[in-house]
Amino acid sequence: MLNVLVGPDRISTALAAGSCAFDAVGDKARQVVVARVNGEVVDLSHELAEGDHVESILISDPIGLSVLRHSVAHLVAQATQVVFPGCKTWNRSTYQRWLLLRFWNNPYLHARRSGGD
Repeated sequence: MLNVLVGPDRISTALAAGSCAFDAVGDKARQVVVARVNGEVVDLSHELAEGDHVESILISDPIGLSVLRHSVAHLVAQATQVVFPGCKTWNRSTYQRWLLLRFWNNPYLHARRSGGD
């Protein structure tokens, strides 16, 4: 058994050894997206240790909404690759390359940067 402190009120809760954050914060009507353990945002599968302070982060919280959006972006990227095999999904480096090709090599923009017409 291990004891953790749950919620902002730090209610002491006994859990079985090897319990994860999900076991401590519950499901709360499927609104819990991630947990905060000792001030650090972690996945719900994070294994807890003795004396950890665990708080739930809901979808309605800005951090929870950000995590949800990020997860959905990964789902859409995987679905796109299944429907269109061999396609490239965008990441930071492909986006930066696109910006470079689209804007940096534009003669009109070079003329404006150098002060010419």
